Amino acid sequence: MFVVIVARGVPSTRTPLWGIFELDQARALRAAGHRVAIAALDVRSLRRWRRFGVRHEVVAGIDVHTVSVPLGRVPSSLDQAVLDRAFDAAFARIIALHGMPDVVHAHFTKYALAVARSTYRRKFALVNTEHNSKFTRQAIPYDLRLKASEAYRRSDAVVAVSQALADVITDNFDLPVRVVPNIVDVATFARLPRRQHDGIRLVSAGNLLPRKRMALLVDGFARAFGDREDISLTIIGEGPEREAIEAHAVEAGVQGRVRLLGQRSRAQIAAEFATCDGFVMLSEWETFGVVFIEAMASGLPVLASRCGGPEGFLHEGVGMFAETDSAEELAGSLARFVEHFRDWDADGIRADVVSRFAPERIAAQLSEVYAEVTAR
Repeated sequence: MFVVIVARGVPSTRTPLWGIFELDQARALRAAGHRVAIAALDVRSLRRWRRFGVRHEVVAGIDVHTVSVPLGRVPSSLDQAVLDRAFDAAFARIIALHGMPDVVHAHFTKYALAVARSTYRRKFALVNTEHNSKFTRQAIPYDLRLKASEAYRRSDAVVAVSQALADVITDNFDLPVRVVPNIVDVATFARLPRRQHDGIRLVSAGNLLPRKRMALLVDGFARAFGDREDISLTIIGEGPEREAIEAHAVEAGVQGRVRLLGQRSRAQIAAEFATCDGFVMLSEWETFGVVFIEAMASGLPVLASRCGGPEGFLHEGVGMFAETDSAEELAGSLARFVEHFRDWDADGIRADVVSRFAPERIAAQLSEVYAEVTAR
C-alpha cells in the first residue's frame, strides 16, 4: 500500500524534534512493507531558519516533499489558506514522481483540514491522527473546533493517540475514534549501561511552558528534599518559562541541585536518562506523553500527574501517580516515589513499553486502519 504522511516538517540539526513523530511513523510503515512518502508543510516563522520554497529530499530513507513558507503567527484563516495551497503543491509533486497514494495520513487538525479541502481529495482515503494539546477536557477553542469539525467530517478515519484524547473528541464531536498511540523509539531509548553516580538523580523533560508545571516540580522538590544534598533534579527542555524556573530554584535554595540543560536531541536525552534513577513530569494535560514512554523504555520508573495520556499506560509495575493539588502534597508524592525506587525492575519497565509501543506494534495497528478505510 502507498501511504503519504502529512507532517509539520522533518527533523534537522537545528530542530531535531520537529516533525519527529511523523518521521517515526513513516519509517515504521516502510519497515512493515508499505511504500511511504512525506508531504511536509512547514509554515513556521522566519526565526526558525531553514531553506524556504519547494524541495525534495530523502530523510532516513523516506522521500520527503517539503513546502516551506515563513509564516509564523498570522490570522488563522490566512494560516489555513497557506496550508491548503501548500498541500496541493507538495501533493502534485508526489503524484508526478510516485503516483497516487492509497492513503493520506495527516497529523494535527489544520494539516488534516488542508488535505480534506484538496482538489485531489476523492482520489484517496484520508486518515486523521489528532495530537493537538489544545483539545482538553475543559474546552476546545472555537476556531479550532470549527476546523476539527470540518476535517473530521471529511476524514475516513479519525485516530487519537490516547484514550483520554479519544474521549474528548467523542464527547465534543460525536463520532467514532480509534486509539493508536505514538511510536516510541525503543532503539534510541534503550537500557543503556547505567553510569555510576553518587546519590539519587531525578529527571524531567519537556518544553518549558506553563502547562508543563516545571515551577511546581521545583517547589515540590525543594519541600521534599531541601535538606537532602544527595538528591538532584535535572530538567531537559527549552521555552519561555526558563527564567521563572531558575528563579524558583534560587528562591527555594536548591539552585545547586537543579540543573536546566536546555534542548537536547533524542540521543542526548537517552544518554542523560542513563545517568538518572527516576523520571518525573507533572503536566496539566498531555494528549499522550511520549517522553514518559521514552523514560520507561530506558528503564526508569515514572512519577506522573493524572493528565490524560499517562492514565492509559501508567500502572504500579512501572511507576506511580503524584498528588499535585499543592506543593505539600507533591512533596509527599516525591518522597514516596524515591522511597520505592527498589520496588521497580528496570528490565520489566522496558519490556512493558516494548510490548505496547515499539514501531512494529504501532505499524501493525495502523495497517489495520488503512485496510479498513481502503476497503470501503
